Amino acid sequence: MLPSDSPLPVSLPPPFTRPWTAAEIESLLALLAALRAAAPPASDIAEARWAALRQRLATEQGTDRYRAAVAFASKQEEGDLTYQDWLARVVAGFYRHQAEVFGVVDTPDGLAPALSKRLATMAYHQYHKVFKYPPSLDHQLQIVSAVLEALNTHYWFDVALDAWLWQTTRQVVITDLRDAIRNHTLEFDQAEQLDPASDPAGHVLHTEAFLSAIQEIANQRYRVILLLLYIYQLNNAELAAFFGVPVARAAVWLSRARTAFRAVYFRRRIADFGELSRAALDEF
Repeated sequence: MLPSDSPLPVSLPPPFTRPWTAAEIESLLALLAALRAAAPPASDIAEARWAALRQRLATEQGTDRYRAAVAFASKQEEGDLTYQDWLARVVAGFYRHQAEVFGVVDTPDGLAPALSKRLATMAYHQYHKVFKYPPSLDHQLQIVSAVLEALNTHYWFDVALDAWLWQTTRQVVITDLRDAIRNHTLEFDQAEQLDPASDPAGHVLHTEAFLSAIQEIANQRYRVILLLLYIYQLNNAELAAFFGVPVARAAVWLSRARTAFRAVYFRRRIADFGELSRAALDEF
């Protein structure tokens, strides 16, 4: 809370229709100075970090973040969230989390963000939860990099850092899944990536999910093709011999069966993850 004699801003933040004026920025800086003076002393607050936070707040993105916080508070029936209260939350979060957000550690490969190890664990678990198999090391590092980039541009210190990191990691993985569905880069054959010996429980869950998705496919021929592919790993020529058709036709059937599988299985993975409405899922 601010002292009773703290300077109070007048009409902050500005409306959407215009940028911050010099007078509004001056009021913002005065309010932030009062909040900092009221906060517990901290020896590790770098002035450059504090200056960067002040600059971010006096932007359209800072205003948008406050209005989003107001909308969320209203949705949660938490009452009105004033700009002054929100700034107090931002400053408190900055003091609490800035060392983690901006910190670096020494590794065999040089300096790395202090959060890298924690994010790698989050990336592994969130990816495995969605795809039902673990990410490759390169993909895991890509997820970590995307979350770190989002941290620099979208974290405003007004929510708990750990919860924000988990949520953002999940969003990055969900985006990967959406892109993979649209770009047809996820395939039925990825079921074989799970080794029953190294991950028996995961293999069982993955198998059940695949077989359940196959049962939902309306076309019986496609269901048979996918079962043959899953159980016996037949190639196009072997599928053609099984059905007594030319290889080209078997290849077309297999391609359409894969498409039908993706439409069921990967849409269900997104739905299970609770990120999209049924209307949004229909886009796939």
